[in-house]
Amino acid sequence: MKTISDALLLKNTILERFEEASRTTDEDLRKKLTNIVITGGGPTGVEIAGMLSALKKNVFFHEFPSLRDLPLDIHLIDGLPTLLSR
Repeated sequence: MKTISDALLLKNTILERFEEASRTTDEDLRKKLTNIVITGGGPTGVEIAGMLSALKKNVFFHEFPSLRDLPLDIHLIDGLPTLLSR
């Protein structure tokens, strides 16, 4: 993520997925739409994962109460054995 436009696109994509998940009754689809994978364990990936975790606790479930019972899984994947190793 290099620009403000990139950040806004990410935010809008996540919100669109949550809105779609809140409208569907298909449990498998709801789980897929609320499963987030971040590739890259450098500073940007770790910061995004932390921000999403904070939003999960403080915003998402207040804005989308129908998703409260679903796990919001945030996966941070990196090719190296440790995060922030670059």
